[in-house]
Amino acid sequence: MNTGRSTGETPSWYSKLNIFEALWITTIIDTVRSSAAENSVPPLQRAVNKFIKALIQRFLGLFVYFITEEQRKRRKETAEKVEAAVVECLGERVRDLISLDNLATARRAQRRGYASALVTYLTELGDRQGRGVWLFTHEDVVGFYAQFGFRKIGYLVVGEDNPAWTERPVVMCLVSLVLQCRLALNIRAL
Repeated sequence: MNTGRSTGETPSWYSKLNIFEALWITTIIDTVRSSAAENSVPPLQRAVNKFIKALIQRFLGLFVYFITEEQRKRRKETAEKVEAAVVECLGERVRDLISLDNLATARRAQRRGYASALVTYLTELGDRQGRGVWLFTHEDVVGFYAQFGFRKIGYLVVGEDNPAWTERPVVMCLVSLVLQCRLALNIRAL
C-alpha cells in the first residue's frame, strides 16, 4: 500500500480519519487533534468514524462519575454555547471546514515552535484540500493564531451567570482561517 511517505504527502486514507498528531521528545510535549471536514469523508467512512467516536465518548463518559455536579453543569453550559456559536457563525459551512479541536504544548516546551509547526501542517493540509480551518480558543491565545491568518469571528462567555463560579468568566473565541482557496464563509460575529 502506498502510504505517501516518500513524497511527503498525507496518505489519502489518513486524511479521511480524524487526525491526531503527537510530537515526542522523551515525553509528549505537543499535541494537536483535528477533525477532517465532514463533507470530505465518504459516507461509509463517516459512519465508521461516528461509531468510533461514540465508543470513545462512551469510554470517556465513565469519568463523569469523578467530577462534581458543578463541573457537570459547566461542561453542559460550555457544550450548549459552543454548539450555538458554531451554528450562528459557521452554519452548514462547518461541514466543509477542518476543525482544530485541541492543541496543547507542555509548559517546558513552549516558545520553541512546536505548536506553530503543527498549526502550519494543519493549515497547509486545508490549503491542499481547498478548505478553511476553524477552532475555539481562549481569548488570551487569539494572537497566536492571528500570526497564521486566523481572525476572530465570534465568542462565547462561560460562567458569567453562575454564582458558584468565583473566578472571572471564561471567554472562548471562535477563530477561522480562510486559506488561499478563498473559501467564501460570509461569517457573522455573535
